[in-house]
Amino acid sequence: MNSKERYKEEIAKALILCTNAYLEMDMDSSDDDMDVLLNEYDIDSNDTNDSHSKDRDRTMVTALSIPKWSGDEYSMFLKMSAETLEFVYQLLAPGLRRQCYGMPMVDARLQIMVAVHKLTSSNTYRDASATFNMKKSTGYNCTNRVINLLHTLAPGFLQWPSIAQANTIAKDFESIAGFPGIVGNVGYCRLNFLDKEAKEGVLLQVICDSKNRIIHCNIAPAGTNHQSVLAQYLNDQNIPKNTHLIANNSYSLQENLMVPYHEENIETQRIFNEEIRSSFVIHYCLGSLLGRFESLNRGLTLNEKSNQRHVNACCVLHNICILKGDIWSANGIALEMKETSVACPKGVRKRDDIASKLSMG
Repeated sequence: MNSKERYKEEIAKALILCTNAYLEMDMDSSDDDMDVLLNEYDIDSNDTNDSHSKDRDRTMVTALSIPKWSGDEYSMFLKMSAETLEFVYQLLAPGLRRQCYGMPMVDARLQIMVAVHKLTSSNTYRDASATFNMKKSTGYNCTNRVINLLHTLAPGFLQWPSIAQANTIAKDFESIAGFPGIVGNVGYCRLNFLDKEAKEGVLLQVICDSKNRIIHCNIAPAGTNHQSVLAQYLNDQNIPKNTHLIANNSYSLQENLMVPYHEENIETQRIFNEEIRSSFVIHYCLGSLLGRFESLNRGLTLNEKSNQRHVNACCVLHNICILKGDIWSANGIALEMKETSVACPKGVRKRDDIASKLSMG
């Protein structure tokens, strides 16, 4: 190796070390899947030049110890059923295979399993990868491939309802407690960075339908006003006429956002509050989301873009689980209640009108 090549190698190592220090990943300089797997299985990388060796290595990589679990073990390690995981596999597998000739990749099913285990646990990348006998760098790469794929699929799974879908959602909500015109229940919580004592964090705002499916999610820095995050969706183009979102009193009353009365001075106000609160499902939705995907409480970083991808991936998997009837039993979480007295005049008139109709039965 001449001095120029040695210089390039040292520069590359320095860049990798700087990147790893930032990500706090402690990864080896050779974190390419093939190099890592060759080391794990004690394969001489010099032998991979001939076609026979390449075929041998490809077989070893693609057959990498995929666990043969029972149904209970899927629930234990991945917090989802084998049937749900199979659906995810069929959905993502084409994007987890190399489309042209080159070094082999980890089997798509195993990539999904380590990624789901990381997303549904509070484990570090090292611990999550060790569950599948992988090095941390391999597990990190697999997890990020899966997260990026799920993020690209988010528009298909986290859909703002069309007019026809909004009417269906409104009927479903009305069947719960008789409250008319609800197209979504909005709420927010704050997720802390790394640990619960940290001051940094992110604000997660979610809108769900009556079946706890997430129709929209967004994150912002922890200090962001949650009203401003929601404002862009409170317009006639997104919410059909005579329908509205519902929320607790931490949000201000708007024409397209109904909240309970602060006081119950008359019977119509009491009935309105009883009916709208009976329609709240967002605390169960967030409870199920955070209960199943524990990484949301620990695995977020200081990078807002990567956080949004992480959250989107978890929300997509959350909706897939509901689609497959794979329900995660979790208690509802306590949402923040910083009451605001701001109210839009059109919202006041609309709320009073709904309250009057509800009191008449």
